[in-house]
Amino acid sequence: MLLAFNSAFTGTVDSASLEKKYNRKVESGFVFSDDILKIKTKDFIAIMKKVFGNAFDSVLKHKSVRAGIGKMRGRKYKSNAGLLFVVANDEKMSRSGIEIVNVSDLSIKDLAPNGEPGRLACYTEKAIKEIGERFK
Repeated sequence: MLLAFNSAFTGTVDSASLEKKYNRKVESGFVFSDDILKIKTKDFIAIMKKVFGNAFDSVLKHKSVRAGIGKMRGRKYKSNAGLLFVVANDEKMSRSGIEIVNVSDLSIKDLAPNGEPGRLACYTEKAIKEIGERFK
């Protein structure tokens, strides 16, 4: 489990994994101070646009109607994974359009959906410290 978690965690910052998954050059794994938790959603989105640049369309979670016959078979919508924002256990954050996970609830499925490493992820400074302490 430790090997799988380390591989998934590394996939969030590895440029080769991200490029393979998103078919373009993408940077991820940014670390923010805890000030980002207190700002308004409008300002948060503006910061994410500056940080991710042309890859911002993959940051926000969106769903669309699937093309083809899968609509009749119970698979009408398909959606992207969106941004994963990891916060420490004592920090709180609420934003729509992104997935927010505490370090204690962080799993391999969060970091590598469908078993494929490489997901857009951001961390707080406290979260990085807690991840380091959790897997010593």
